Amino acid sequence: MQIPSHPDAFETLCLQAADDGRGDALFGECLSRARKVARPFMVGEEFPSVYLEFPLIGDPFLDVTALYRELEPETRIDSKAAGGTGPLIDWYTSEGSQVEEVSCGFELDVKDSDLPRAAVHFQPRQHWELVEPFCKAIGEPDRAALYLDLARRMPQG
Repeated sequence: MQIPSHPDAFETLCLQAADDGRGDALFGECLSRARKVARPFMVGEEFPSVYLEFPLIGDPFLDVTALYRELEPETRIDSKAAGGTGPLIDWYTSEGSQVEEVSCGFELDVKDSDLPRAAVHFQPRQHWELVEPFCKAIGEPDRAALYLDLARRMPQG
């Protein structure tokens, strides 16, 4: 048996999630769009953690989040929605992925046919020393102080 590529594995995940009529009820018209736009984000040697987010009430739609524990140097995502994230991926492959609990990724809002730029996801856990370099890597160095201030005020655990 041949091991499926990451894009093919994502396709299978989507088909299973939509099986037995769940697709229209949970995702509306967004699932076919998600299957197309998320494929380029299925990168790395290890299959990313994939989350399909949909509302429990109201009109159905879908957001797709892909989180990476590890990425190889010089990984790139061939999608306009990931535009300008090369420095982030370079930083993550050299520094962020070296810490076991840390993850990084992207959230795709596929509700509308006009796909916005992917939101960047970063989970430093308790590794606050990574927040400032992460914010620099995404071109938002001033955001580090805001994040760290909020993190200090949050209850532990």
